Amino acid sequence: AEVPAPVLRRLDLLWAASLGLCWVDPLLSMAFQARFAVEARRAGEGGRVARAMATDAAYQISEGGEGNRRRCDRLMAAARSLARDLGQPLIEGTVGACESALAFFSGRFAEALRCDAHVEQLVATRCPSMTWERTNSRLFGLWSQLWLGDLAGVRQRLPRLLREARSEGDLLAAAC
Repeated sequence: AEVPAPVLRRLDLLWAASLGLCWVDPLLSMAFQARFAVEARRAGEGGRVARAMATDAAYQISEGGEGNRRRCDRLMAAARSLARDLGQPLIEGTVGACESALAFFSGRFAEALRCDAHVEQLVATRCPSMTWERTNSRLFGLWSQLWLGDLAGVRQRLPRLLREARSEGDLLAAAC
């Protein structure tokens, strides 16, 4: 069934509010994300449902615990499968960035780096407009490199990323 345009606009506004606040006011961002997730599932539009599941997993991992990690991994696997079935690069990128966050916050730093590389490939080959996804994935990738002790890799990569951020006017990437 076709989802009415006003419902899609509301979902997109909730999504934008959640993304825009994630680094400024994480609790308010989570509130918008929770509302987005409930309404996206109710509407049943695949791309928004995949985003909701992936972002839920990335936020919920902060609760800690092995049982919670397994639940978040299952949620992320469902989001990844749905994104792959949809074949929309932007949705795949959002899921990939959230996977990078989930892996990082789970202490799986090598996996976070692989997710970052996947998002970088999507941006380079299929969807160059994915700035939020790319920036967030890069942050978790860089932090993972630090946790893995790859200081030389960070020292090599960071100046290039900062130059790109400044030349593209990406204030979030330049500030982080």
